[in-house]
Amino acid sequence: MTDAPHNVPVLIVGGGTIGLALAADLGRRGVTTILVENNENRLGPAKMVEANVRAMEFCRQLGIAEEVRNWGFPPAHGASY
Repeated sequence: MTDAPHNVPVLIVGGGTIGLALAADLGRRGVTTILVENNENRLGPAKMVEANVRAMEFCRQLGIAEEVRNWGFPPAHGASY
């Protein structure tokens, strides 16, 4: 990556659940970031089946809670968040 800016206040290493949530939150706040991920497999297997309360709090702040809540399982599955 040769054209990457050299003056970025935040470098996030890892595009897992926390790295992506942090990048989204900082972007929402107008903070310039660079996220680097070692794994080339962008659509790997999910690392979780249910989102915990804190993860859903991030999702609500980012405006994506309904999409996350309705992903993958029918409402009868019994997810409670």
